[in-house]
Amino acid sequence: LETKEESDAANLYFKDYENKLKFFIHSASNEGKRSYDWRNTKKLINFLKKEYPSSVIFVSDFNRVLKNQKYNERVIDISRLDIRQTASYIKRCDLFFGPDSGLMHLAAAVKTKSLVVFGSIPPSSRINHYSTHKSIRLEELDCLGCWYKACPINIKCMKDLKPEKVLDKIKEML
Repeated sequence: LETKEESDAANLYFKDYENKLKFFIHSASNEGKRSYDWRNTKKLINFLKKEYPSSVIFVSDFNRVLKNQKYNERVIDISRLDIRQTASYIKRCDLFFGPDSGLMHLAAAVKTKSLVVFGSIPPSSRINHYSTHKSIRLEELDCLGCWYKACPINIKCMKDLKPEKVLDKIKEML
């Protein structure tokens, strides 16, 4: 539950973004096999900037996978926020995008519409009870649902899911 102080602080910060579409991008899970490829995440950020030119994109990249990402007034690095501040920010965003991770569950707790990328873990095992969440994955692979087994095909499920497909799904959700 957000405290009054947390709410006031987040509301004050978000005042500058009142009439803007706000995206929250979580760059990676703490487990590599569940992480969307960082190159695709960077492309997705650029696609969002182009498709929604007045939007703002908050990026949580606490494990620093977005090598040399350029941050500015439209793409804001919020990786150093604590978990409670992060929840306050996610709550005020229009859409959360990220992998199966703790922040994905946090987005559910604050009831933020979310698109979650899945590969080796079946989406139904993680988001079945979250009415705010939709999943996206590379459906054509036979090995989906392998859970934590060693991957013989270099985690194609997370590397080959094109950011264009993710963008199309985001458009459907907005």
